[in-house]
This record gives sequence, structure tokens and C-alpha cells, in this order.
Amino acid sequence: MTEAEILNRLQPGSWVGKVERRALEGMLAQIRSRSPGAAAVQPQYLEPPAPSQPSGEHYDHIAISGSPAFTRATRKALDLLRQTPSWAWAKHLRGIRESPKDDGSIAGYVSGGVFTVMRNAWSAGSKIYASLIVHEGTHAARGHAIGIEEEKIAYRNQVQALRELGASWWTISTYQGHADNPTHNFDYKVPQ
Repeated sequence: MTEAEILNRLQPGSWVGKVERRALEGMLAQIRSRSPGAAAVQPQYLEPPAPSQPSGEHYDHIAISGSPAFTRATRKALDLLRQTPSWAWAKHLRGIRESPKDDGSIAGYVSGGVFTVMRNAWSAGSKIYASLIVHEGTHAARGHAIGIEEEKIAYRNQVQALRELGASWWTISTYQGHADNPTHNFDYKVPQ
């Protein structure tokens, strides 16, 4: 694909799945790394790019942006997570932001080190939300690699975080099921 074709596919209004979006962004980065003059053209991503100097509140090095309720829920989840060894995965995120649109299909996604969180995730309870931060932090730490094996790794880390947080057996077994069969979220399309 050419740069123009990739940019056309990534423009707002185009429905692109999470896996395809990551692949397209990777191809675009490769193309741009080969041609220095092309770097001046910025793609119009499906999500607004994270600011270079994140504004709003911070928790340690992590910028938090969203409603007051979202910020409180995020701080509570991070407080819990910070008391566990799984905090190491959260350190790979540079920001956590509330999704402006939410269709409830997924918990969120990470792009550029920023976790965009859907309401169903941050309102699910502090332990589950903290484990989702670990899941997306794993993706950020591993360079946003995609595929079933990458999802398995992220879910395994999430299950470990749930154990460390003292989550219920039912919650742990539910996420262990996702770790065993992580294909359920590969057809998700980012809401517009």
C-alpha cells in the first residue's frame, strides 16, 4: 500500500478494526522512516493523537484525562495496582484517557502509550479496571505487537494482576477464559 492509501484507510469515518489499525500504523511508520520529507504530513487517526505534553492530572508519570468520575476511578485503580508487582506493566503507559464515545464492545485500547478507556471498563470496579490497565500496559510494553499470542500474554498478565489484587474466583476464571481463547476482540471497530 502507498502512504496515501494508508492515510485514506485511517481517516475519520472509516471503520478499521484494532488489529488492522495497528498494522496500518506500522506500515505507515515504515514508509515514513524511509522518506524523510514525508514526515511533515500527519495522518488523521481514528482517535485524536495524544498531546506531546499531556494536560490534566497526573498519577506518577501517567497523565489522566477525563471526567471527574473517570479521574477518581482511575486514581483508585492505580492506587490498588501500585501495591502489587503488576504495577510494573502500568509504568509502560504514559496516559490514560476517557473515551469520548463508547459502544460497550470492548474495555479500551492503547495507542502511542495512551490507554483510551470505555465507560464499561472504568465503571466495572477498581480491581477489574486495574487489571485492564495491566492488560493494555502489557501491549504498550511489547511495542503494540498484535496477534493471538500477544493477546494471550496480555491476558495472562491481567489474570496475574487479578490474583494479586485478591479478585474473586469467578472474575479470575472469566479472564482466564479470555486468556485461553483471546480471539473475541479481533473484529472490534473503533467507535466514531
